Parts: sequence; C-alpha cells; structure tokens
Amino acid sequence: MAQDQFRMHDTDRGKPRLRITKIVVRTVPDEEPDLSWLKTEYDAERHTITSSCRCTNDDVKHYGWKKVKQWIDEDNHRFNTHGVTWSCVGVEAVAIIDILLEAGPNGFAICQTVKSGGVWGIENDSDSDYLHEEGENELGQLRDILTALGVEQVEIDNALKGAKWEQ
Repeated sequence: MAQDQFRMHDTDRGKPRLRITKIVVRTVPDEEPDLSWLKTEYDAERHTITSSCRCTNDDVKHYGWKKVKQWIDEDNHRFNTHGVTWSCVGVEAVAIIDILLEAGPNGFAICQTVKSGGVWGIENDSDSDYLHEEGENELGQLRDILTALGVEQVEIDNALKGAKWEQ
C-alpha cells in the first residue's frame, strides 16, 4: 500500500487517516424473515377477520367475503412456498476502509468493514426498481456513518461514484 494514498500532512500528525478502498451495495439472504404479515386468522362461519396485518373487516364489507378469502388463500400459498419458489433478502451498503495508524517508512494501516444498518425481509422477486431504491437509501445511511467517522467528503463522494452492486 502506498503511503501517499493517504495524503498525510504535517497538520494531520497524531490523527488517523481514513481511505475508502471499496463501496458495494449487496443483496444477501435473509435467513430468518418475519413472514407474519402473510398470516390471517378468521372466523369462516361468521366471515370475519380476527387477526391480520393485511385484511380487515372493512375489507370484507367493501369487497365481500369471497374476495377477501381469495386474498387470504393467496397469502397462505405465498407463506407455504417461502423457501421453495421465493425467499427474502436484505440490502446493505458496505465500505471497506483502510485506517493509517502510523505514517512513515514503518507505518501501518488496518482494514475495517463499515456497514449500513440494512433493510431486511424484502421479497427476492420484488421489482428491481424497489431493490435499487432501498440500495440508494442504504448508501445514504453509509454516507452518514462515514462522515461521522471523519472520512473526508471528497473521499466519500469519489468512492460512492464507484459503488457497485453485488449479489
């Protein structure tokens, strides 16, 4: 690693220098997604919803029991095919940074990984525009984290221009 890549100045003595070597947005498997939003409990005799994240008794009044039951059945099918025909993923932004701890001919740096919080539970067959939007949100969060760590804005801007997607 070339020491001059860190642009050390006399005014920077005693202060670690940070250099971003890579930024990626990646889609990673969500091994334990919360799929409870797909489950609906109902009273089939009374045609009422007793517990649901997606359907209400107002839906039953507005669309009729037959239509709402169709949606419930579709959600149950979706739930039962998780891990077979579809799965969930997370999207996160990751920066690899070198931290120059000591300058000079015997100087050294350590490499660290900094991640955004990530967003999880995204259906892997979601629209690619949605995944891209979430990736942009994660890059924004990563920008904030790198700024808080003291990375120069020009360094962040240049690294973000080269950010790539990894699957």
